Amino acid sequence: MSMISIRNLTFGYGGGPEIFKNLSLDLSDDWRLGLVGRNGRGKTTFLRLLAGELAHGGTISMAARPIYFPFGLGQGGGPVGEALLAMFPGLKPWELAREADALALAEACLGRPQGELSPGEATKVGLAALFAMGDVFPLLDEPAGGLDETGRRLVTSYLARKRGFVVVSHDRFLLEGAVDHVLSLGRAGPEVHRGSFGSYWREYEARGQSELREAKALSRETKRLGQAAKRAADWAQSTEKGKYGAGPVDRGYIGHKAAKMAKRAKAVATRREDALEAKRSFQWTAELNPPVSVSPLTFRARRMIEGRGLRLGYGGTGILEGLDLTLDRGERLAVKGPNGSGKSLLLSILAGGPGNVLAGELRIPGDLIRSYVPQRIPAMAGTVPGFARAMGADVTMVGALLHRMGFGKDDLAARVENLSAGQKRKALLAVSLSSRAHLYVWDEPLDFLDVFSRSQIEDLILAGRPGLVFVEHDPAFAGRVATSVLDLGRYGQSD
Repeated sequence: MSMISIRNLTFGYGGGPEIFKNLSLDLSDDWRLGLVGRNGRGKTTFLRLLAGELAHGGTISMAARPIYFPFGLGQGGGPVGEALLAMFPGLKPWELAREADALALAEACLGRPQGELSPGEATKVGLAALFAMGDVFPLLDEPAGGLDETGRRLVTSYLARKRGFVVVSHDRFLLEGAVDHVLSLGRAGPEVHRGSFGSYWREYEARGQSELREAKALSRETKRLGQAAKRAADWAQSTEKGKYGAGPVDRGYIGHKAAKMAKRAKAVATRREDALEAKRSFQWTAELNPPVSVSPLTFRARRMIEGRGLRLGYGGTGILEGLDLTLDRGERLAVKGPNGSGKSLLLSILAGGPGNVLAGELRIPGDLIRSYVPQRIPAMAGTVPGFARAMGADVTMVGALLHRMGFGKDDLAARVENLSAGQKRKALLAVSLSSRAHLYVWDEPLDFLDVFSRSQIEDLILAGRPGLVFVEHDPAFAGRVATSVLDLGRYGQSD
């Protein structure tokens, strides 16, 4: 075991604000280290800095050779195994075959042309090559990319048997199963947690709840002191006026009493200002902001959607065959199935998008209002408030939801086209949740979202209880949110 030593690391992109400033850390290259943080906190940047791909201030030193993943395999016609052996001269064929077998890759896969690999196969082949070499330090950026739920579980158990890597992932199941340390890039700066992701998350939630209680107490104290200051000022003013009342009065005594009341009012006002300043300067160290609620529409009938004997496809080509489907008010249906089983097709049809009912009967009432978030991020333009307004969403609610998910004022004012993929996804979800609808149809809504935002979206759904149909590979999300599951694996016809 040796240490990764980081001293006074400073980095920013092209004259923009510094993402890291004088960062110093010591990390063991024997850890299975999970790197977490809000979108935009610099997780991928940190990996690329460790890999030596970005010029920076300060120093980074480590014994093993760092390699950033994913790396391009190219689209050439030669066998992928030969391409990897050429890319990594120290790689031995038998070691590559051993790791490929541990990832359930057929031996023939290494002999296939590079351009013929599926995204999931490319992910597994790259991981196999990295861990077949003993003299490198893997820097894994979303290693579950392109994998269905079965593939994600396989990669998680594979990584749990390894030692010495850093992994950035938004998949909480993978983090919980694979890492033994967590590095959080949070509001208060980097913080290392020695233990599983689950223990880190419990500490994070406990800290967030403690800060929420403290913020509420500050708000109550500020309100109480404001009322006390007003009462004291009114008493002092009333007492002072009493010096000039009708009949004989002891003006000296009354003046003394009024002065005491004025002094008390000033003291209370000072305490109130101190409380206001404490409230203004309160720092959330956990990624938790004051709660926001959503209010979906309630459909007039219990049954919202019903389909019998459905054959679904694009054009005249069937993909799903013999599907029966019902969806009741308040139900949250998770749609599952292997890649290519027709999950996106079904959601598109339910949302009124592309796709055809080739046989059977699908009943969707004409007055059922739906809000759709597709798998691919659509073209977006203008600022977030302008985009929300054009989509008919509650602009104030969109801003509140995005603030809760880590958006600052600059992010809200920026052009949507210039936002990161994670920020765009957050904007789409915020607009959807801020649009009054009976049914929300979401296709892989959590793509690119950080673990903190995923948890917050879950909390919003559980509190608001909207009708929801969704496809999502994050098992933690589906496990918390779904009230029922539809597995399309047994309905597939062709892709």
